Amino acid sequence: MDDRRLIEAAKKAMEKAYVPYSHFHVGAALMTKSGKVITGFNIENAAYSVCNCAERTAIFKAFSEGIKDYTALAVIAESPRPVTPCGACRQVMSELCPKDMRVILANTAGKTQTTTVAELLPGLLIRRIWTMSKTFKSGFVAIVGRPNVGKSTLLNRVLGQKIAIMSDKAQTTRNKIRGIYTTDEEQVIFIDTPGIHKPKHRLGEVMTSLALDTLNEADLILFLIDAEQGYGRGDQFIIDFLKKTESPVFLLVNKIDKVHPDDLLPLIDRYRQLYTFSEVIPLSALQGQNVSALLGQIKAYLPEGPKYYPEDQVTDHPERFIAAELIREKILQMTRDEVPHSVAVIIDKMKRKPGRNLTDVQATIMVERPSQKGIIIGRAGSMLKKIGTLARKEIEAMLGSRVFLELWVKVDKNWRDKDEELKNFGYMDRDE
Repeated sequence: MDDRRLIEAAKKAMEKAYVPYSHFHVGAALMTKSGKVITGFNIENAAYSVCNCAERTAIFKAFSEGIKDYTALAVIAESPRPVTPCGACRQVMSELCPKDMRVILANTAGKTQTTTVAELLPGLLIRRIWTMSKTFKSGFVAIVGRPNVGKSTLLNRVLGQKIAIMSDKAQTTRNKIRGIYTTDEEQVIFIDTPGIHKPKHRLGEVMTSLALDTLNEADLILFLIDAEQGYGRGDQFIIDFLKKTESPVFLLVNKIDKVHPDDLLPLIDRYRQLYTFSEVIPLSALQGQNVSALLGQIKAYLPEGPKYYPEDQVTDHPERFIAAELIREKILQMTRDEVPHSVAVIIDKMKRKPGRNLTDVQATIMVERPSQKGIIIGRAGSMLKKIGTLARKEIEAMLGSRVFLELWVKVDKNWRDKDEELKNFGYMDRDE
């Protein structure tokens, strides 16, 4: 069987994937020496992030049948680039498959990349290799701060492309957004968190808890403040939590393009009296000023470590998540008052048309009151059309294909205070 037919077998398996939470379908097809093809697909449980990947499903199925001689494995997903096996799958491959076995990575757009099991060493083995060579640094860097200080703008500037949505509304970011910055000498996994603030509803509590939990995961913390706004009570709330962490903390004074230089030193001195920062870096995330200097300082503080992600990967979020965020961003930009904060977006369907450069995307916009629904739809559907047009263009740029986008608006009263809805919309884990 040639690679094309093996990929087709993986694609058929992908259609059976059970992914009610991420909606990220993956299929795999394993070729044995006898010519038998054993397929697998990913299966999630209510923990969302805990699942059995397609590659492991296929390999475990073959292994349970007593088949241990494999020649090739194809893996396919609806992703912008050929799908990449996770660390656990690479570990399984390294232990149960020949080191020289071919691995064909593909996406549904027809892009493929061929490698071997040996070249897909899991993170544990990569860590040992880099520890011996002492030439590569990596780590997790949390970006924290009050709402609307420019955290997502900074992340997008570092990566050179948009993965986190932006608007002038506070509390734009609701989930942890991971951005991956890779060079020949380092890999930095940035974690953009929701703005830390005093919660007014259950969603606010979840967002703040998510941001604060991130502090314990990070090798380095970037505390971003707004030079134009100056010190606020919310900053002290964050500093109190920073005092409980052992990781180094940088103070990043953002938006220096909007204030006079003479105003910076008094502001920096005030924060230095409250906390001993490892570094203080004034910058403008929007203009890119001093961002290169920031990256140099981050590298100096990173530990030696492995390359956790492929060098061309910029985020660990699936396309569905980013598409939903892009739609929500346009709503934030086009509406005002209470509407932006009352909106959630759920991708109901995202499927590429076979043989065509076209992807169908269907999404539901959830609001809390009928009046908000009317605002988003607009007179004769005019507002919804504008939102759809703007979002479609950015989703097309992300997917690299034309997009047919359909939007619906539904009312779910007070969804921000309902744990079950917060779980359904992906803001809380199922086991919380």
